[in-house]
Amino acid sequence: MDTVLSGVSSRKDELVKGLADYAGKLLGPLILSLAGGALITLAGVELSIANLRSSTALVFSSSADLAIPVGAVLQVAGVLVLVNAMLFYLKPELHQAWGALIVVSTGFATFTFSGISVPILTVGWFLSFAGGLVGIVLKPETKRQLASVS
Repeated sequence: MDTVLSGVSSRKDELVKGLADYAGKLLGPLILSLAGGALITLAGVELSIANLRSSTALVFSSSADLAIPVGAVLQVAGVLVLVNAMLFYLKPELHQAWGALIVVSTGFATFTFSGISVPILTVGWFLSFAGGLVGIVLKPETKRQLASVS
């Protein structure tokens, strides 16, 4: 019985030691925001390329000339989300600022270009918005908190 308990205890120690390497890293918001930012950027690229190839715009506007700038702005918003998502991992102590910047970037893309009919963009908006909100609310664990578990 003691050997079973010592095996469980050693596995718990290994798990806590492994988690200590990621202490303070917000992996959930990082993954959500990276996926959302990548989809927003991809939608901007798709929108720009599709409007270069066709004579009709994919946006609900009176001018087809507006579609390329809309795609460019979506690409910029997506890259901003990607950069701020990486900062969740690199500087987790400022998680509320990075989450707020992700929410603002996503909101800007959402409310400015709400007439875009690219389904991948909707998924990107939801993922990045959720990642930003989780990043604002979630507190990073410290190594001291993880050490108290063992």
